[in-house]
Amino acid sequence: MATATPKPSLLVLGYVFFELYWPEPERMPEPGEELFLPDIPVGLGGAANAASVAQSLGLEVTLAFPKGNGLCDMALEGYLQNRLGLSLLTWPAQDNTAITLIMNERSDRCFLSKADTKAFSQVPSLPVKDVVLVGLHEMATMGDALQSMQQQGSRLCLSGGFQPELLQTLGDDPRFRFDLVFLNEGEADMAAPGWRERPQAFHRFTKDALVTLGKDGAMGYVDGQTYRVSAPAVEVVDTTGAGDAFTGAFISQWAQGRELEASMQTACAVASRMVGVRGGVVPDSDFLREFREA
Repeated sequence: MATATPKPSLLVLGYVFFELYWPEPERMPEPGEELFLPDIPVGLGGAANAASVAQSLGLEVTLAFPKGNGLCDMALEGYLQNRLGLSLLTWPAQDNTAITLIMNERSDRCFLSKADTKAFSQVPSLPVKDVVLVGLHEMATMGDALQSMQQQGSRLCLSGGFQPELLQTLGDDPRFRFDLVFLNEGEADMAAPGWRERPQAFHRFTKDALVTLGKDGAMGYVDGQTYRVSAPAVEVVDTTGAGDAFTGAFISQWAQGRELEASMQTACAVASRMVGVRGGVVPDSDFLREFREA
């Protein structure tokens, strides 16, 4: 009897945020008044975005994050386990560990967030997986752990974020070098100035790099080759988590040995699907079915 080929495994490390979307009411309530609105959207974000997409597309995913015992912590744990079926690895942190308020401005979003900034200095022993995805903040305090996992065979990936100081010092830690990084254009400008004319600028901190271009698709610099793919035109509801969706989708294809340009095309298509809903977490198991079965 033939045995089933095990799914590639992915460990996603990062904060999981309980998200509240500022509803932009027509007017603010007066002092003492309670103003009822049709909806005040809530959701989850952070590391849960890429993790939910990668699992939906066929990887065995473990989501590792700090968690307290507050109301938000309990809500997100229940949703991640019961609704999304993710395997969770958590460790103690402040109650209501990570919360963010998302506000849509004319040209972009802005965020008002809180997080237990010391939580990633207390990470427990982590399982070794085929691929490890970590964020900028987590990377800054986890050098030894990342080095150990890479030495044991994990492919180490970085998901970017708007943290200029950390972007500008990528590559300064001699303990590890990333196998693949995911950045948007602005982040790439900070981390690897001149990357458009000289992609080798990425090699200071990573073997390969992918740069997302929003509605214009993505560029890849892999094994010394340059790739460019476009994104389908879609109606945008919320761009929150679009880059994470690209990251989770690409890793799902890359880890399963798919051709690189096709993997990028799938990642752009998945990100385009995700901007059609509010939030960056996959809403249900069937949402990305067509990409899983392609």
